[in-house]
Amino acid sequence: MSTLWNRLKDLKAVFLTGGSDPVRASMSISLGVLWGIFPVIGTSTLLCTLSSLALRLNMIIIQAVNYAVYPIQIALLLPYYQLGHLLTGYEVTPANLTFIETASFSMEAVGGLSGDVALIAINMLVGWISLAPIVSIFVYFIANFALTYGITKIEKRIPERPNHPIDPLSND
Repeated sequence: MSTLWNRLKDLKAVFLTGGSDPVRASMSISLGVLWGIFPVIGTSTLLCTLSSLALRLNMIIIQAVNYAVYPIQIALLLPYYQLGHLLTGYEVTPANLTFIETASFSMEAVGGLSGDVALIAINMLVGWISLAPIVSIFVYFIANFALTYGITKIEKRIPERPNHPIDPLSND
């Protein structure tokens, strides 16, 4: 009975941290957010997987957070572009877009489009690089505090194992 009670008591940490200590679980959450808001759509899952394997973090936590912040990733594409534009100075002008529309799918249009798309991507990456470390560190400290405090609070709520065996048929 005591082994079962101890296992149930230790389940709180496994539930909150995915089986790892709060520091590693916080790092998993932080990297999940970091790669989850990466502006190149479709690469975050691979980046999370590689980070998880390289740092031996909890793959489930990092991927769950990655998928949870996907809507934020989409919402941040324009702000990343605008911040990157402020830092790099490149902007897609209406003249470039008109040229691409009128040239249809000629080689000139494809060349102009690919150049604009590449510079838009560079602007978004510059915006991400300038914000992501700050956001990631902030998320790490908040997650670490929440997990550490949450585990401590749950430990205080769970009573110690009773000294006498519990009889389910008694009226006490």
